[in-house]
Amino acid sequence: MDELFEILDDLLGIEVQMESGIDILKSLEDLYMQKEAEISEETGEMMKTSEERKLAIFSRSYMESMRKNLRDAIERLDDASIESLYEEHKRGK
Repeated sequence: MDELFEILDDLLGIEVQMESGIDILKSLEDLYMQKEAEISEETGEMMKTSEERKLAIFSRSYMESMRKNLRDAIERLDDASIESLYEEHKRGK
């Protein structure tokens, strides 16, 4: 059972790292958007979304999807561990 809790801790650590990566990608997306706005202001033309910004948006969306899948797995493992502890407790009586 301790092994299961260690795995849950590791998965939660990975989730925190993914959240940091998502924040970085959001910052990049904002930076590229700001640069696009500055160029548009200078030229007076509406600028298309840059490839860099598109990549940041795509990567962030992908990581958010992975984080959701990880969160679902953590919740299932957590539920399984609670059920397992309950079963151990019942057998101990």
